[in-house]
Amino acid sequence: MKVSLNINQPKTINSIAFEGYKPAKSQYGDKEYEFNYVYDDSKYDCYLELFSVDRDANNNYYVTDILKRYDANPYSNEHGIKLQSGKATKIDLAGDYDIAPDEAFAYHYKLYPKGEKHSPMYALDPGNKIDERRNKNTAYDLYNIVSDRASTSTKGGSMKLIIPDNYNVTWKYDDANNIIKKSPEEIKGLMTSSKNFANKIGGSLAGIEKDLDDGKLDNFTRIITTPLFTDDSLSAHAYWNKNCFQMANSLGNINNYASIQRKMFAKGINLVSDGAYVNEGLEGVHFKNVLKWGDKSPYFNWFNISGLQDSPLSLGVFGKKLNHVTHRLVNSPYEFKQNSDGTISVKSAKYDKNKPTYIQIYDDRLVNAEKLSNKELISAYDKFDDNYLDINNHNDTVVPYSFPINPETYKKNIKLLSNYNKSVSADKRLDLKSGEATRAVAQFEYFGLDGKHESGFYTWDANPDIAKLNFVPSHADTQALRNIVDPRIRDEKIRLLKQKNMEVQDYAISSAKYWTKKTNDILNLNVAQHLKNIDNKSVHEIFETINHQKDGKILPKDLNVSEKIVRNVINGSYSLLGTDTVDSYKEAVVQGLMDLPLDSIEIGDDIIGVLGSSYISKRATSENQIGVPRFDLFKAKNPHVMPEYERAYNLTDKMYTGEMANLANEILTKIDAKLPENNKLHDKSGNTTEFGKYVIPLLTAEIARFAIIKGVAPKTDFSYNEKTGEISYNYNDLKKTSLAGMGIIAESPEDEAISVVKKLKSNINKIDSSSKEKLEKALYQSIKGTNANSFKLAEMIVDRTQAGLDWRIDATKDIGDIESVRNGKTDFEFTWNQIIKFWSKFTDAVKEYHPDAYIAAEVTDEGDIFKRGYGAKSGSRYGDAKEAVRKLINEAGFTTTANYTYFSSSLTGIFGKLFADENGVERGTEQSLAILQQLVGDGDFLNSEPLESLMYTYTFAGNHDKCRALEGFAMDMGLVYSDLTDPANFDYRRRAYKILHGMGYGDTPSNEAVEHFNYDRISPIAIAKGESIISGMGKAKERIGLSQERKDYVYGKMLEAIENLANGSYKGKTIEADGFGTKDYNIALDIVLNEMDYLEPNSDRRLSQEERTNLKNETMHRIIDPAMSKLLGQTKFLVALTGNPTLFAGDELGSTGYETTTKNIYLQNRNVIHNEWADPSSKEFKNFVKVFKDNMDYQYALRKRPELEPLNSGTPFALKEQTAKFEKNIYNDELDHSKGINHRENGETKVSALLRQCPDGRMTVSVFNTAGLNHDYDKYYEPARLTMNNIDLNEGFGGKAGLKCELKQGIEFKNADKNDNTIYKVNEYNQIVNPNGSPISFKDSTLILYSINNYQPSFTGKRTMYNPQYNFVSNPYSQVNKQEYKVGSKLAIISK
Repeated sequence: MKVSLNINQPKTINSIAFEGYKPAKSQYGDKEYEFNYVYDDSKYDCYLELFSVDRDANNNYYVTDILKRYDANPYSNEHGIKLQSGKATKIDLAGDYDIAPDEAFAYHYKLYPKGEKHSPMYALDPGNKIDERRNKNTAYDLYNIVSDRASTSTKGGSMKLIIPDNYNVTWKYDDANNIIKKSPEEIKGLMTSSKNFANKIGGSLAGIEKDLDDGKLDNFTRIITTPLFTDDSLSAHAYWNKNCFQMANSLGNINNYASIQRKMFAKGINLVSDGAYVNEGLEGVHFKNVLKWGDKSPYFNWFNISGLQDSPLSLGVFGKKLNHVTHRLVNSPYEFKQNSDGTISVKSAKYDKNKPTYIQIYDDRLVNAEKLSNKELISAYDKFDDNYLDINNHNDTVVPYSFPINPETYKKNIKLLSNYNKSVSADKRLDLKSGEATRAVAQFEYFGLDGKHESGFYTWDANPDIAKLNFVPSHADTQALRNIVDPRIRDEKIRLLKQKNMEVQDYAISSAKYWTKKTNDILNLNVAQHLKNIDNKSVHEIFETINHQKDGKILPKDLNVSEKIVRNVINGSYSLLGTDTVDSYKEAVVQGLMDLPLDSIEIGDDIIGVLGSSYISKRATSENQIGVPRFDLFKAKNPHVMPEYERAYNLTDKMYTGEMANLANEILTKIDAKLPENNKLHDKSGNTTEFGKYVIPLLTAEIARFAIIKGVAPKTDFSYNEKTGEISYNYNDLKKTSLAGMGIIAESPEDEAISVVKKLKSNINKIDSSSKEKLEKALYQSIKGTNANSFKLAEMIVDRTQAGLDWRIDATKDIGDIESVRNGKTDFEFTWNQIIKFWSKFTDAVKEYHPDAYIAAEVTDEGDIFKRGYGAKSGSRYGDAKEAVRKLINEAGFTTTANYTYFSSSLTGIFGKLFADENGVERGTEQSLAILQQLVGDGDFLNSEPLESLMYTYTFAGNHDKCRALEGFAMDMGLVYSDLTDPANFDYRRRAYKILHGMGYGDTPSNEAVEHFNYDRISPIAIAKGESIISGMGKAKERIGLSQERKDYVYGKMLEAIENLANGSYKGKTIEADGFGTKDYNIALDIVLNEMDYLEPNSDRRLSQEERTNLKNETMHRIIDPAMSKLLGQTKFLVALTGNPTLFAGDELGSTGYETTTKNIYLQNRNVIHNEWADPSSKEFKNFVKVFKDNMDYQYALRKRPELEPLNSGTPFALKEQTAKFEKNIYNDELDHSKGINHRENGETKVSALLRQCPDGRMTVSVFNTAGLNHDYDKYYEPARLTMNNIDLNEGFGGKAGLKCELKQGIEFKNADKNDNTIYKVNEYNQIVNPNGSPISFKDSTLILYSINNYQPSFTGKRTMYNPQYNFVSNPYSQVNKQEYKVGSKLAIISK
């Protein structure tokens, strides 16, 4: 029976049920599946049937046979497992059905009428399914599929997205890694700052860690940040990847990261890393190596570079405006002085010949460069744009890029400029410090600085300041190969390109593996250190030790570990990952040293560029080497090393087995001597002990790091924590090291690599005994008192909590040649297959150390790409774009995707106009069945992706790639996206005309004036921003105690000020009106108030400071508070829906600011977050912000309540459309309800509802109230009161919704709102009702009910399901391509 995992088949009514399965963990650490089907067991008997599956050539699953228990009755015709209603049935697929841990299987539910064994019904869960009933003319040919790569993450809940740069910015780390408060002067500057394209606010991980300490993040299960692992300290967002093996140093160091991970673990929170792998910034260590060596660089073909054939690469760093752009030299051997005639004199200067010379460009408004030493680079701008409107987008400023240069080349350029100035008249001479001259002199052998256009190399998404990495062959590569006539040269080029694709893939995957393992090591060591001295303790005493530390400071409060589990770990009866440390102690030391990526060591960029190359570091040259450790390939005689890299690579191996191994053995021998006899690193036969296998990798990683740092900078010292042994270096100083500082001057990349290794070998041999002794003390302290059981218990605890590093993958699809697909030059199917193939390797690498990792793929525009790339031609491989995404999740092993498609704009469109022009921004207020349509109607979300993806989909109201949610709700987005030049938009043109001419409420322009006005250069967003401020300030002036005269003055001056700003004028100067329109309201109001003062010549009539403060605060209140009411409604929907609802930090605190979707031009959505607005002790306190924040916090905290767990991990099922009556009060004054009700609106409406159920029987029912909506930007949203006779659980909506097999009569539910103590019950008609006969009534955006019948707590998920004494693998030699698994294939058994 062959069927496709393709829902694009003739429409059938799927008998979807709300049951659910969940991977869980037994007390032996084995993987079990919990299944449940809630039904009325007085009417039905339910059986679970399991099936083996296989796949066809297009990776579509088909069922091969029903699975039978090994001990099944051979004479029975019933092979299903009988389920119990409301209880989880645990199934050991490995033990009972011989299904391997990573084998796919199918299942469905079979229901008989009670006591009968004929005419069964069949039902499914949402998610992956195959349905051949119509083709086979059977009732039973429909199945759910659990794929071989299905996610085992079962940790759901609220998440928070944080940009560290603007988050809780008043805190920082001192030199000892303590969190301290910034000075009052610093804080004042930050709180009045304005974000722009080039500057940074200055926040760091310290702000996040402080909130962890203060319990302000306790409501969240995960914290997502913008990238941390890019080494990008240039940008505020850290997306310009420089080296993905290192932290963005401006945000924090590795010790800060470890501290945050330990604290998050104790609170049950996971960090989600933003994986920005597609591109590299212009300061990237690999890209800079290309700028230095050109096509001789080992990284040249990591990028698609064509420009060097004819001219230097053109780096697009300059915007259109160069007025304030200038440059400086750092550590130059020459001084350059411009004379009055324009010529430039040159003289020698003191400089450090052991350090590079840099050219740095910068914006002279944003830094006091003259105060800096000529040996000091600008790390970030230290001033903010006080005028607010000088810098609006990327064309108005420049990022402070710095590039190492040959000073002699610069000197030649200066001579050319000097000669030019001689030859022209005075008015045409160029000032050396001008933007034009900067551009002229910044031209070097392999690169030049130029305007923002693409030239010479492929960039990502047309961003000229980031270079796209070559993960796969591109269309451009194919075209270039066709131009090579000689077949031998062409074949060699093909080989080289493939090799470099593999290197890039290996670089990215190895970094993910490194950070996931590093995080795992941090957590395991931390827990092991809290389980010291347990050698002589009983199991019960150890269990009590664990229990006493479940305090939210060391271990999570909700840690679910029994004494039986502890006993199983101690006795070796618990399935653990263990370690991959080899048996031979001598080899284990080398293995550990080699395991630390050299690129991860915090030293100078140009040194890392050498150490990370194929000359020295392991880089795969074929697919089966990707992610494979250096040591493994070393033992296999280095099959990956190409001849051109052999000399340097072999020399590096000798350094590992020689100088580094000698150092390690010396230190480890001293540590081993201090350890008790029963707890040594190795035995007398030279074999690694069980304890040694755990700790040697930790110890050797630190020794390797120490050795390389000492090899680069012999005088470097370190400090360590005397309690934990944690080592810390002065990372800022280390990052300043350089090849020049090492005395390396080379003629070629190979010569450079060999010279570096020789220098390292020499310096490692010279490390002084006191430094080694200090290291030995630190390392011993880190493991003192622990034993093998400490680490085994730690592994069990970390794993059962599903703690570890999770991932969000930025721009997932863009590792492929998507631009060529868009242009119709490359086939969609071919490109999508490449994307799946790469990310499957990535997720394998992550899950090796974090098996239950939550990995969310960001996928956008898939529909457009599918269409442009002729995706329909792929036939049964990809039936449509939806199936392409489903197969990406299934085959690549993602948990889910970022939910742009179903619950992003669709929810925004319920509560207001859309924040981006998606074929019109207004979707109307008739939204009664919008949720139901998305779930099982036109959106069909519940049939779109695997069940795990549906449950844990990444949902959000706002994020850093679009307009702030409050910004979008606070102004008319229809006006923002209107074409004012189109006469058809008469209403918008009329409103714009009024703003542009300073007209007030009662003023009405003539139709003729409106129609004949020239709107060509008018900014719609400035009009919309001005209109909302007029509305807000017009209301505010009535509420701050002003006299009528002052009210009239404020109103008139405000109209005049906004008229000027909308017309592009501020304080008498021309500005870009868009700049005003995009600013957040906090800044925009200051701009308006400043202009009002400017327009008033009589200083006595200007607003007093008190008037200004009160007017601004109340205007903010009147603009943002109505928007808050709509965002709160949207948040309630997100929390009540399926998925992990995500708060964009700042949204809860009144942050506003505009940004175009994904373009990141203005960055006004990333301004500083004002925590003080919600702090009653601050003079900046705003009560309406505090009220809103409390409401938002309450909503996200619902996901932490145990009784509401189904909201996190319950299988979702859409209920039929519900009938309700609504009543809405219309007040005389919406700001003051005490003035009475004007009238009431009432009627009937339909509402959507969703039921969710956990395998342990817990349930929730969410009802979504869309009565009372309005899309007016300046009006409050207040939900109408809904009255329902019942919540109907019966089938409906064309058979796509409702419960076919009913709920058992008498099941009880309560309202999550603790103000309602009613016990609701299921009646005999399969309806939830109020038993006292009253209707169900609520006045809120959502109603959430939860079941209160007895339930059993469920366990967290785990992936292993084999006998703990053995690992089952299909190929013991290499990493398994799981797509090659065959049902029933032989398993090789390798004893642990």
